[in-house]
Amino acid sequence: MNTKEVFELSPQTLALLPYQYGSKSFTRALVVGDELQVACRPIEVVKRGCAYFGSSYEGRKAGTRQLTGITHKAPIAVDPTNEIFLFPTLSPTREECAWIAHDHVAHFSSPIAGETEILFRDGQSVILPISDAVIENQMLRTSFLRTKLAQRISEPSRGYYMMIDPKQRKMNEHSGRQFR
Repeated sequence: MNTKEVFELSPQTLALLPYQYGSKSFTRALVVGDELQVACRPIEVVKRGCAYFGSSYEGRKAGTRQLTGITHKAPIAVDPTNEIFLFPTLSPTREECAWIAHDHVAHFSSPIAGETEILFRDGQSVILPISDAVIENQMLRTSFLRTKLAQRISEPSRGYYMMIDPKQRKMNEHSGRQFR
């Protein structure tokens, strides 16, 4: 497996899986038809992906919270244009947290209590040490985020709102200028 210093998330990304090698943290990145090793933690790959697509991780997280009310283990719309939506399997602050690409999950099941096997659309699979209830919940939360975001984008009568400082309004009224 090749180690990459730089890895860019793409619509081909299936999962970002954490692993330790000695004292170092790495990411095992599953992509369609391949597997790569990245020389940083999965959360760092997600943060870089958000930045690459024009936002910060914190901004994407705040967007999820604003659209859905989800505050913990929040799914992230890394790049809604290219439909890159990832969800964490645990709290993103934990070293063991993996990130799964919502769009690529074909099926999941629990062959053993406390473990879940995720089958991806390209035939690859991974077994994670979490319950299938966690995966099901994260899949549903990510679907909810995708739906809310799609509704916002496609609403034909969506409005644009501008906050006007009351002092500025008074100055504009006095000068005869109007906002439309």
